[in-house]
Amino acid sequence: MSDYQCHLNYTCLMCKFLSVQPKSNPITPEHYHDHPSGIECIQVTEHMDFLIGNAVKYLWRCGKKDAAVQDLEKAKWYIDRKIQQLKETE
Repeated sequence: MSDYQCHLNYTCLMCKFLSVQPKSNPITPEHYHDHPSGIECIQVTEHMDFLIGNAVKYLWRCGKKDAAVQDLEKAKWYIDRKIQQLKETE
């Protein structure tokens, strides 16, 4: 069963039931789809503005890929840039 690739590119309910883990996927790595809700990060962020979506992405994966502080600093950078952008358009 180690060669099984989940049809959704992440662990679906059937795969969880069967205790089957998908292969590692560089397009949808685990740190973007291991949220307890079962929702993949991009399902949320694709409906957002680029800067806010990237901030959410780094908060979503906080501490799962890189160090938590590094992810938080990246999220903060995008938030600060969005704030600056909004201030310039006032």
